[in-house]
Amino acid sequence: MFLWARVDVFTDLQPVLTPTVVTRVWTDPALLSAGLAFATSALLILLAHELGHYIACRLYRLPSTVPYFLPVPFNFGTFGAFIRIRAPIRSRAELFDVGIAGPLAGFVMLIPFLLYGVWRS
Repeated sequence: MFLWARVDVFTDLQPVLTPTVVTRVWTDPALLSAGLAFATSALLILLAHELGHYIACRLYRLPSTVPYFLPVPFNFGTFGAFIRIRAPIRSRAELFDVGIAGPLAGFVMLIPFLLYGVWRS
């Protein structure tokens, strides 16, 4: 049976955000620092990904918006980000270049964080 089909596997994870745990995280500098480091690196990688798409759009003179981050209520983070391309893409090469620019930029931003994490572990 698939792991995702087993709901009972995740029942022990429900009491994670009790008031005691939240208070401990906000008052312990080590936990706060670790969470801030993770959140910062994740958001920078996500921003680089979206900026890769945005810069590729600019190179092809496609009108697009700057990246929008989709917030999640209750301080859980973000649902992700997106840009809106306001003109039709004219060729397959253009579509490929705009599409691949995001993952490549995200990967380039990931490398320093990966090296730092391996060095610290």
